Amino acid sequence: MSLRQSTYFALFSLFVILSACSTTQQNIERGNGYTFRVGYPEIRLSAIGVISDDDQPLVSTATELIINSFIFKKIDNERVAEVLLEIRVINKETGALYNYSETIKVTDNEELRASGLDSFQIQKNFQVDPGFYDVYATVTDMNSQKDISIKTETSIPDPDNPTVNLTSILLLTKDNSSFTKGFYPTTTYDVPSKMDSLRFEFQATNNNSNDPLLIRAKLIRFETDTLPAQPMSYNNYTIGSLRYKGIDYREDEEVASTTRRLTQPGSVYIEFTYPNLERGNYRFEVTTENSGGQELYQARDFSIKSRNYPILSNVRELAAPLAYLMNDKEYRALMSIQGDQKLKQAVDRFWLENIGNPNIARQVIQKYYDRVEQANKLFSSYKEGWKTDMGMMYILFGQPWYVDETVRRMSWSYSYDINDFQTNFFFFKPKQRSKYYPFDYFILNRSPEYFNLEYRQKQLWLTGQILTDNL
Repeated sequence: MSLRQSTYFALFSLFVILSACSTTQQNIERGNGYTFRVGYPEIRLSAIGVISDDDQPLVSTATELIINSFIFKKIDNERVAEVLLEIRVINKETGALYNYSETIKVTDNEELRASGLDSFQIQKNFQVDPGFYDVYATVTDMNSQKDISIKTETSIPDPDNPTVNLTSILLLTKDNSSFTKGFYPTTTYDVPSKMDSLRFEFQATNNNSNDPLLIRAKLIRFETDTLPAQPMSYNNYTIGSLRYKGIDYREDEEVASTTRRLTQPGSVYIEFTYPNLERGNYRFEVTTENSGGQELYQARDFSIKSRNYPILSNVRELAAPLAYLMNDKEYRALMSIQGDQKLKQAVDRFWLENIGNPNIARQVIQKYYDRVEQANKLFSSYKEGWKTDMGMMYILFGQPWYVDETVRRMSWSYSYDINDFQTNFFFFKPKQRSKYYPFDYFILNRSPEYFNLEYRQKQLWLTGQILTDNL
């Protein structure tokens, strides 16, 4: 029916469409972000509601603790860290509380360093009633007495209810080169590309054996901007360009799809595994229909990033952020070098030829790559945090003295004079964060007038003066 035929019907249809889209978007899992604050312990969390083999509702949690965020103290000639982990699962309707706590000690020794272990997971199951739950995890560093918390949500269907149901989707990863064998849950949106296999697990419930379920699964890839941020003295990104949009959910490529027929009654675990995905932003989605013909939908969004994200570990990862200290010609030449050994020599030569003093060069290199890693944790989105506009500014200028944020704009100040153009920088949001667009994506308001300031800041890095000076 056209709008001319019935305005009321059109408005009602629009409401139905928007309601359906809202429900769909609310069923997309993306994992937690990073809880990074300098000097504080780091924690990551995922939770999923499932039905056990003996029909018991469970909240299954995976808490990841980042070892290099702990404070180590020397005790009996050993460096020891001690943290307290607390997990709380709270029923949103009844307030029922289920909790767990554990004290964990980590000794910094040769065995730990040889293992390459940078984090560890603690997985716990909580037997609960069906319903909707808030899940909190808090880690307290006992040596520094600093703590940080993270929250997620999940729900669990009633196993006695005969209706069709799909649980949220759990993403697990496996790295065959690691000493940790097998699949384990991924707690964030970001998946390091060293993970050579991804597995998606969920439960489908169908208590009517006479009406089999058709489970349709699809893996899709979105068109995404993957380039480092452009210099602050360039023109602003063109509206409508991929640089401006960042990620385009309307442009997707189907990577794989399959359909399974579920004839077994009750709650059944279903798994899908994909090996060696290319870097990019993906969605794994599952659909089925209940007895009334209504579509049920669940999805898990994720991004394949650099090999050891958010850490930089190999020479090509270390070379890439030099985009902010080189001109375009130099950077293209650097990244075209084939072979890790030759590339390492070129990176070392870049730093030493500019700074000269090897001791100062080591300090500058440490400072630069510390900021790159921090930018990954602070500004991670559809692409690596260091590649975003805010990541670029954070790397070059450091943490702002003062941040002012409104609904659509943010300003970073590096002085007490908020009217000084050379020490105050403005960002804007091309899109508001929502269930349809999950990123706090800010674009720098560029200007050719920043050319001299940008050149001066690069020289502070390339001469080593950044150790004692900034703006």
